[in-house]
Amino acid sequence: MFADRYRFSHFHTLFALLLLTMLPGAAVAQINVPDDPPTGVSAPDFTAVGLDGQRYSGDRLHGRIVVLNFWYLGCAPCRAEIPHLNRLVAEFAPRNVLFLAPTTDATPELKRFLRRTDFTYKVIPQAADLIHRVFRTPLFPTHLVIDQHGTIVARLYGATERGPDDLRRVLLNLLAGQSLIADSSAGSAREN
Repeated sequence: MFADRYRFSHFHTLFALLLLTMLPGAAVAQINVPDDPPTGVSAPDFTAVGLDGQRYSGDRLHGRIVVLNFWYLGCAPCRAEIPHLNRLVAEFAPRNVLFLAPTTDATPELKRFLRRTDFTYKVIPQAADLIHRVFRTPLFPTHLVIDQHGTIVARLYGATERGPDDLRRVLLNLLAGQSLIADSSAGSAREN
């Protein structure tokens, strides 16, 4: 009985969060849903292979800031934010920030999409295990920022007008040497 109630309430929480992300100009929220790994902890180790054949391993990324964008082709908000994300890559990739985009989609579909749409993140196809088991991502899009020491410092849900600005602010603070852990709203972070 408890498990049924938990599934019921978990579904309603996720549904409410989904509705919030659809509001024009809605604030991106840092909301801990059940089983969501908190910020301020070490990122789980992972290994993934990008569309370009390059291998990415969590333990070999220490010393770099890593931004993970969890998305999939059927997610309209995910696709809509790509131009904004490309601008972040242009600004921050030269500053030792790595942008990875794990997706559940298969390589052929992604290659067709990427022929029509410029996406400058390093796309990681067929990454359902990485998205759901390793990082336990419940919503799309989700942006996760890992600092130079391998600590999850921000988790931003949804594609909103402020989302890229919030992500940019987190990156600027990390590059300025500030240790950040996002609190209950993605638009604010506290310094440690």
